[in-house]
Amino acid sequence: MNFKHIIILIVVLAVIGTGIFFITKSKDDLVSESKKDVKKNNLTYDDFVYKQIASSLREAFSGWGTDEEAVYRNIQKIKNKDDWKMLISVYGIDDKGMNLVERLINELDSSEISIVNQTLLSFNESI
Repeated sequence: MNFKHIIILIVVLAVIGTGIFFITKSKDDLVSESKKDVKKNNLTYDDFVYKQIASSLREAFSGWGTDEEAVYRNIQKIKNKDDWKMLISVYGIDDKGMNLVERLINELDSSEISIVNQTLLSFNESI
């Protein structure tokens, strides 16, 4: 391998590393921005309930297939934009390296996403 090939390899590895950094950063950004933007006085529930909802969603995504009905039930508990941001924050990044929005998109088809969006659109949010 000559000097030119080594330089090209270094550049390629740097570009790949930068891409991975920004992908990871954007996932974390949604979670941290959501937490920062929550207006605590506008939350419907205490922290424990958001943890329960997040846990129920993780359970709905686990195993063979997705329990869509459990997803709908839990999303319907979200009453406003701050509830949604808090849930995203509490859900965090899961064992597949996804935040809540990414996991919903990954697990649900377009008609199922539409059902979730019916709840979210009531406070001008969607996935």
